[in-house]
Amino acid sequence: MVNTQSPPPLSRKWWFRVLIFGLFLLIPPYSQLAAPNSTSIDIITRTLADPLAHAIPWLLPVAKVLLVLFGIILPLVVPQQLSGRVLLGYYAAIIVLISIFQNTARTDLFGFTWLIGNTVVQLIVVACCLADLFRNRTILDHASFRRERLWLVIPILLALLMPYITDSNSQVVPSLRSIFVNEAGVTYCMVTPIIIGLLLLFPAGVYKPTLSIVSFVALLFAIVNMLVWFVLDQANWWMGVLHLPLLITGVYGLIEGRRPKSQAAISGQ
Repeated sequence: MVNTQSPPPLSRKWWFRVLIFGLFLLIPPYSQLAAPNSTSIDIITRTLADPLAHAIPWLLPVAKVLLVLFGIILPLVVPQQLSGRVLLGYYAAIIVLISIFQNTARTDLFGFTWLIGNTVVQLIVVACCLADLFRNRTILDHASFRRERLWLVIPILLALLMPYITDSNSQVVPSLRSIFVNEAGVTYCMVTPIIIGLLLLFPAGVYKPTLSIVSFVALLFAIVNMLVWFVLDQANWWMGVLHLPLLITGVYGLIEGRRPKSQAAISGQ
């Protein structure tokens, strides 16, 4: 008997995920200058502390407004057949920018720096989202809204608001003072849980391989951030709390991505 089953998509193959994991961990960061006794962790820390994405402060609230508009509102109000394209199109576009400008910086100690591994892995996610978008595989089936998952609004709001300031001791502390002007709209770790959260709230028309690969990469970044903020830099533990939405949605997205497609999915998906 001939096997008519189609092969699993690339994003579901184990070696593809091992490749992503290797690229994420093994590609070293680039620095223009070699500082004495410096490590890759030093380069990463200084790059993410003040990336080029923060260079124009007035763009940060604009980016947050665009996140609300294209990452939450429009996917829920446009015709259903366009919902996935709006959501994934926005996500792919913003991650292209984030992959470049959040992972590069001009520092006093190292000169120009670039976290190449982060960029490469994030662009792989972009490619998977674009493949989904061009085939219109993901649709937000409004009829599939899962009321029991309304708790996801909490991590979504935490990521969107990103309530923090840096105090006089240069430590990250909780605060609502920055929620309208901070960098959440240009930060991978805040944008991504909002996108995954929306997909999890309307799961029936979601293309599971896309959800799975986005969630897998989210989980990689989340685990690293958990180690940094709760183990290596405990003084800034609040930043670890702000990354919990990435961890929560990453894990839940991977679980959802392995479930059989719902019978409530839109015909043809």
